[in-house]
Amino acid sequence: MGKLFSSGIRRAESLARPLRNSRAAPYLILFMLFFGVVLGSVVGSFSQHGPELELEAYAASEFFSPSFPAALLHASRFFFLLLLGATSYLGVFVTPAVVFLRGYLLSCSVSAMYARFSFRGLGMALLLCGIPAIVIVPCFIFAACDAWSASQRLLSLRFDLGLAVSGRLLRCVPLIAAAVLLDAVYSFHLLPLLFSLY
Repeated sequence: MGKLFSSGIRRAESLARPLRNSRAAPYLILFMLFFGVVLGSVVGSFSQHGPELELEAYAASEFFSPSFPAALLHASRFFFLLLLGATSYLGVFVTPAVVFLRGYLLSCSVSAMYARFSFRGLGMALLLCGIPAIVIVPCFIFAACDAWSASQRLLSLRFDLGLAVSGRLLRCVPLIAAAVLLDAVYSFHLLPLLFSLY
């Protein structure tokens, strides 16, 4: 049993070696976001087949929130996943996966609207995804880098790797809260107004 445990520790340490460089966080996060965007655009561009919906009905069914709390929950869901990843050393694997998923879903939505509705769908995608992304995506990248650093610190403490990594997750909480609030206000209050004028 002791040999099995020590062999498990050695395997975990070997997995942790590529994660020792704390300066790698921004590059890893940006790579995973880019990879998600590329894959999402490819998958979304083939999604023109499906239920025949008008653009307005499609946008309302996919993007409109029934209430302000629902809009808040929708705007904060990926940040909650980052926070969850930051509370464990497993976050060094969870955080890049969440970043990939965020880029994939964003790009897939835009590509799907363009594939289904051509340039009118692209204009609608700008209203539905592009304008909120201007605020949300930079905050998300910043939070993901901090979440990855926090989980890397926990990894160092768990396996005694001696990494000099600071836990800086709490510094971006006010920024995240402001971004989520702006996104929810936009999607629940302003988006229906812009949608009616489009």
